[in-house]
Amino acid sequence: MPRVIIGSPLFNHAKDFREAIESILGQTFTDFALVLVDDRSNDETPQIAKEYVALDSRVSYQVNAQRLGLVDNARRSFEIARERYPDAEYFAWASDHDLWHPRWLQELVDTLDRHPDVVLAYPLNRRIGPSGEALARRPWAFDTFGMTDSWKRLSVSIRQMSAGNMVYGLYRVPLLARAGVYRRVLVPDRLLMTELAVYGQFKQVPQVLWFRRWYGRIFSLNRQRKSFFPEGRPLYMWAPWWMSHGVSLFWTFGIERQGLPAVARTAGMVLGAKYLVSSGLFHAWQQLRALRIDLLERLGRVRPYERKLRLFPLGDPSGTERALKRIFRVSRAADPADRASDFIRSHKRPIVESISSWTGERRNQVARVVAGLAQVGETHNLVLRDTADRTLVKLSTFAATLIANRLRRHSYRVTQP
Repeated sequence: MPRVIIGSPLFNHAKDFREAIESILGQTFTDFALVLVDDRSNDETPQIAKEYVALDSRVSYQVNAQRLGLVDNARRSFEIARERYPDAEYFAWASDHDLWHPRWLQELVDTLDRHPDVVLAYPLNRRIGPSGEALARRPWAFDTFGMTDSWKRLSVSIRQMSAGNMVYGLYRVPLLARAGVYRRVLVPDRLLMTELAVYGQFKQVPQVLWFRRWYGRIFSLNRQRKSFFPEGRPLYMWAPWWMSHGVSLFWTFGIERQGLPAVARTAGMVLGAKYLVSSGLFHAWQQLRALRIDLLERLGRVRPYERKLRLFPLGDPSGTERALKRIFRVSRAADPADRASDFIRSHKRPIVESISSWTGERRNQVARVVAGLAQVGETHNLVLRDTADRTLVKLSTFAATLIANRLRRHSYRVTQP
């Protein structure tokens, strides 16, 4: 009986499927079974899957009787895995188009073996393009390792998790089943991570072991409604996702009391209400972020500066200072709209976090930068004609004001340059 089961929901990714399955079968940890569940693909996926069933005894293949959609197909792969291998300890999903480092499974198994309080282990990942080229984006990092308070884990997870970067990790089978696998809602991976955060810790392996193939901006609620439920969308699918999540948590923990003994009935009701409020605010932030991205994309001349600044090292004061100098060099030659958009994308939060350890002279230098940028926004806001440019300047003025206020709280005078 294998220790690990990997479930791979398949649908029309024949172009990348062969490379994906090769990276799975090439793992250094070999005590696993691979369950392929095809959601009635109409490309060459079935032929490729049958080839690998004949080549490797660890691979099995099954075709759904009817089209299920992404959520139910993922659930089906987990169900089949449990039916065939009821004593397996760990389970992972694997897509039909991503790539995995040969040590991916070994590192995740070792992590769960060493840390019994961890419910999900996942690695750092890098995005790759359709042809396998590495994209210029830093790996996302987050976990709750070491947090023993379930309420603290939950709060931190709601604010900081990126469920899409976590869902292809390694789970403990009993706890994944207890958390409902994928519930039939929009953004189900986020709801799954929320429930798992109640039961235990998340641990991220600090190595890039998963290469996530990126086809562009893929998050879309309308796209999820179509791909999740191809035979027709339930009426509740049109409710805001954060609302359906809150109701689901309230029902699961407060009414059905599935969280006992970890979560009492009253605590479950509070959990549902807390999630409803927190995720509602998170959704509002997402909408504002999407608007900002849309505005930046409309201003094509900003993109070369934006990308360089976004990838600039800002982990220490010296890195932040170099980034600020970079802003100045760009801003001298750019018009006010460019200067504003440069500032928006220049990592405001790391700058604010870094200035607390700087000397008074350096803080005053940054203060003058911030005040100058704010003055640019105020001066040119009335003369810019393009709506997108005006909005960018307003956003930059707002951000500059936030940092200036932070500096004032440190008792340093913000002077106009």
